[in-house]
Amino acid sequence: MKFHLNVNSRMVELDVDPDLPLLWALRTHLHITDAAYGKVRIDGVLVRSCITPVSTIGSAPVRTIEATTLPPISEAALRDRSGIAVR
Repeated sequence: MKFHLNVNSRMVELDVDPDLPLLWALRTHLHITDAAYGKVRIDGVLVRSCITPVSTIGSAPVRTIEATTLPPISEAALRDRSGIAVR
């Protein structure tokens, strides 16, 4: 079955089984390997991607860690006193 998803602000089309967990759709069909159990946001809500079927997403935006960037103040907080990033 075909699904149109908004993943990380990009529209994608998937032709998958409606019961396929979102985690496997992201990893195997879209090659987004940072998708982890419980680390995906659907319409801003943290969900467990390993148990969320693709068919339940509808038009809600999906965001993975890949799409998350730190605001400048957070980047500055990750630097030590010498100015070197300490990630």
